Amino acid sequence: MQLFKEKSLDAYGDYINRVCERNLRDLALSSEPVAIYRLFKRLATELSLGLFLNVDAEESAALTKQIIQLTTQHWHGLISAPVNLKVPVWTSGFSLALEAKEKLLKIINERLKSDEDGFVNKIKNIPFPENTSATQHLLLFISALIPKALASLLTSFTLALAGSNQIHIHKCAQESEDYLNNVLLEVQRLWPSFIGGRRIAKQDTTLCGYIIPKGYSVMFIAFAVHRDPDYFDHPDEFLPERWSERNAGQENVLCCFGNGPRNCIGIELNNMIVKAAARYLLSHYTWSLDPPTQTLDYKWLPVSRPAEDPTIKFMSYFCQT
Repeated sequence: MQLFKEKSLDAYGDYINRVCERNLRDLALSSEPVAIYRLFKRLATELSLGLFLNVDAEESAALTKQIIQLTTQHWHGLISAPVNLKVPVWTSGFSLALEAKEKLLKIINERLKSDEDGFVNKIKNIPFPENTSATQHLLLFISALIPKALASLLTSFTLALAGSNQIHIHKCAQESEDYLNNVLLEVQRLWPSFIGGRRIAKQDTTLCGYIIPKGYSVMFIAFAVHRDPDYFDHPDEFLPERWSERNAGQENVLCCFGNGPRNCIGIELNNMIVKAAARYLLSHYTWSLDPPTQTLDYKWLPVSRPAEDPTIKFMSYFCQT
């Protein structure tokens, strides 16, 4: 877990900013509106491969493309029916996922043998209880789920600040780091990347008057927790100011990435990436939905995002000012 602590992440700041600039610098030049979930997923995928495997998308385009194809095949197969079946004219998605996993593990092991600096070099020196643990951890870190989670938050952030009616929030977030933090907390509150999670009772217990026997699971739904009117006034409204007023210091109520001792170990890294991308967008562009009317109904699995990829028109901030 020390690899994900805030001080340990400082070394990756320049790389994160560089990848954000490479992916976001030409948005205003596009003659067509930009499909933002696809854009942010590509950005997040490049960052995951660069941070965890030292694979730079510019320097190793072919390897990057191969890993992206394999991680997509792996992920889609894992969430399909767990049937490992091959016949002459058809192979099950689960079977394809297992094939992709073996190829990914081979690539990861090759990266672990390299002498390059960075995360991959640090993780191979951790005294894990099993010699395959480092490989398995890296497989998780480069999985399609992490880029999906980052793309989810960045898509919701962009939609929340889209349009001329959000110019005040845009300017406040651009000028104040504290206000930007409040905006990103509000994005996590209203549109958490993951639907929720579960905990397993280690002993018989009572929760809110309900008896939970040992070994039973308790599910928590982030969307419901984050819109609880007992904690949040006007819970369905986007109000960044709440985090410097009534809800100041209550960030631990959020469970966008879990909560307590079993929460996501990559929260600080996630926040660093989302904030870097948000800063770049705020300082270079204003934006609005194009076309102005779109279906923005959210789906919640595997991560929260509009069911149809929203399209945005970006305008240079400097031209607007």
